[in-house]
Amino acid sequence: TGGRIFISGGESTSTTSGTAALVTADAGSAGVSGFMVLSTGASKAGNSGSIYFGTGDGTSGRGGSVYVTVGSGSSGSGGELVLAAGGATDTGGTVRITSGPGIVRSGDVVISPGDAAVTGSVKLLTDSNNPGTPVLTSSADGVLINYGLTVYDTGVSVNAGGIQVTGGLSAMDNGLKVTGGFTVTDGIVVGNGGIVVDGGISSMN
Repeated sequence: TGGRIFISGGESTSTTSGTAALVTADAGSAGVSGFMVLSTGASKAGNSGSIYFGTGDGTSGRGGSVYVTVGSGSSGSGGELVLAAGGATDTGGTVRITSGPGIVRSGDVVISPGDAAVTGSVKLLTDSNNPGTPVLTSSADGVLINYGLTVYDTGVSVNAGGIQVTGGLSAMDNGLKVTGGFTVTDGIVVGNGGIVVDGGISSMN
């Protein structure tokens, strides 16, 4: 086994411990700042090493936050933040985003576009090679769902921008309530709780 490297701030017995900073220097007037690479090496036999980012537990307070941010630019599009699991010859790795557990209530999971004159959309894709046809798109115009929607138990309630479904809609138990218009292409099936619509309904085919 090769040797280890530890980078650590100083310990404190009464107040705040020291900071450990790993940064590249600012660029000159005609260049870009340097890369920072944090990576484990390739494995010859078995799994490669893991990387852990985390903060310590809090006492009489919460644990520290973890921030992964991209710097702002002065022209063109902003830099990307890419979270990608590893590929495999069988099943690719899973990307899991989970809120923290709680005694009374677990935390929320919030995915939202940034502020702009025209805000971006939130898209859910099942085929990365076909980004033009997302399963679900959420934007200022409402929620667009392709390939059908099935809702069970507590149903779904939509206000404001309405809901548009292509490929059929099935709602069970407590049904479906929509305020702000409702458009369905290729049929609708509702069981038990029925359907309540304020603002008009349009059904095609």
